[in-house]
Amino acid sequence: MYELKEVTLKNKNIEKKRLVIKFEDEKYAILAEFLMSDAMLLSEELTLAFKQVNNEEKIILTGNRCAVEIGSIQTKIVDLFAEYDSGAYQPLNISTNEFKNYINIWHEELNKFSKKNI
Repeated sequence: MYELKEVTLKNKNIEKKRLVIKFEDEKYAILAEFLMSDAMLLSEELTLAFKQVNNEEKIILTGNRCAVEIGSIQTKIVDLFAEYDSGAYQPLNISTNEFKNYINIWHEELNKFSKKNI
């Protein structure tokens, strides 16, 4: 359903390796963008939100690229650039459990990647 890939970014004499995730289904592109740009930034807030969310309440978090509305059953991910960019990603509704699972997978893979590239 997804592929993890290591890419090397080059600028003159400087090289940096990065981990990227790409989903087979294009509707998950906004999830990939969230994981790569905002998941680490919002790590503590996400943990707290998952503990606090209940059936009646939704928690909204905003990162640099995406906003997420987390409910106990469903989470919605929205591209913050959608209003200004015709190439923006489509919103995605995903089960909150699936969303948590992808965040956990991404964190684990980033940890492995970081240890390998020290």
